[in-house]
Amino acid sequence: MKHARRRSEDDDGDIKNKSALPITKKRATLVNGVPLTGEDYLLFVREQSQKCAETKVAPAPKTMAAQSLPASYQFAADKAVDPALLPDPAWQSLFAEACTLHQKIHSNKKRASKKSRLPPVSQKAKWRELCIKPTADQPMDDVAHFSQKDTWVLIMYMRSWLVEDKAHEHWDSLCAWLFALLLHIDPVLTFDDTSLMRRISRTAIDLRARLEPSSAHVAQLNCIITIISHVFRQADLK
Repeated sequence: MKHARRRSEDDDGDIKNKSALPITKKRATLVNGVPLTGEDYLLFVREQSQKCAETKVAPAPKTMAAQSLPASYQFAADKAVDPALLPDPAWQSLFAEACTLHQKIHSNKKRASKKSRLPPVSQKAKWRELCIKPTADQPMDDVAHFSQKDTWVLIMYMRSWLVEDKAHEHWDSLCAWLFALLLHIDPVLTFDDTSLMRRISRTAIDLRARLEPSSAHVAQLNCIITIISHVFRQADLK
C-alpha cells in the first residue's frame, strides 16, 4: 500500500523535482527477475509501488461508543476515589525517600551467611500460621535472605490472604509482612515484576476503597500503595 501524494504529469518519482536518490534511467534491468544494481532495485521498487492501491485514512469517529470493560479489566476504568482516603503528598514524598534510602543501604550490604529462621517459601501453611501472629517477635529481617523469586511468591501469598480476610482480623500483621517484603524487591523491575507490582497496588487500592477514612488500615494500605507508586515509579496508581 502507498500513501497518496500530489503528482505532476512528468513525475518519475521525484518530489518537487528533487529526488533524494537520483536515478539515470527509466526502467529497471532485471536478471531472472532480480534487479542487477542498486539503481535497478530502486526503480523496481518504485514500479511495484505504482501497482499498489492508494492508502486511505478513515475519518475519526465523532462520538465514542460507551462500552463496559470485562471484569478482568475493570481496574482500567476511571474510578472516583474519596479524597479522605488519599495520603498527604508531602508525607508520601518523605516516606518514599526513607524507603529508597533503606533500599540503597540494603543493596550495599552483603547478605549474612547464617541460615534464615523463616520457613521455606514452599511451606505455605506454615507461612499462613506465621503471618497471622503478632509481628513483634517475628524475625522479619530474615526476608533479606530470600531470592527475588521467593520474595515475589511470599508477596503474592500476602495479597491473597489480605483479600480473603474479610473481617480484617490479621491485616496488621499481613500489611507489615508485605511492607517488609516490598522493601527487599530489586528496584530494577522486569516486565513480569512490574505486572505483579501493579497487581498488588490495585488490590490495595480496591481494599482501601471499602474502608472508612477513620480506619487504621487506611494508613497501612497507603504505605503499600506509596511504595509502589513512588519508589517503584507506578505513579498512576494512587
